[in-house]
Amino acid sequence: MAPRKRARNDSNAPEISRPLEIKATMEADSFREELVSMWREGRLCDVTIVVEGRSFPAHRLVLSAESPLYMKPMLSTSFAESKEQTITLKEVSSSLFEAALTFMYTRRCTLASELELQPLLQTACMLQVPALQAAAEQAMVDKLIPATCAAAIDLASHLPLAHLMASAQKLAL
Repeated sequence: MAPRKRARNDSNAPEISRPLEIKATMEADSFREELVSMWREGRLCDVTIVVEGRSFPAHRLVLSAESPLYMKPMLSTSFAESKEQTITLKEVSSSLFEAALTFMYTRRCTLASELELQPLLQTACMLQVPALQAAAEQAMVDKLIPATCAAAIDLASHLPLAHLMASAQKLAL
């Protein structure tokens, strides 16, 4: 009888039982680009937000994902708005909502002037859009000068803006 060969222990063999993560390697985020294109063209928009008489078509999915504590409950639960095709917001200006909505889709927005930065930050806090809130808060921190510290501290004391508060207090000292 021929001797039995031992099984080889090949450390280079792939482990089948271990999870394997596959990541996209494309530099451009084609999903986000397509979503932005659909939004700008009004394709598959399933809700319209009306602010100061201006209509803003959007996708419930994007609004819910970007504003999980404000828009998501309004659009997906027992709120009356969840069944509506048109929702009116009264607590925000149309230009600031437009900037916030643009940011939700594109991760950037342009303000007419620096004077709109604080109102945009307040809008981001009201709409509870974490990414916009963080970006606007950082922009305010970057623009801080000793003369604006008191106003920044006052704003941060009324809104959840710990980074702005700490930065303004540090600069004021």
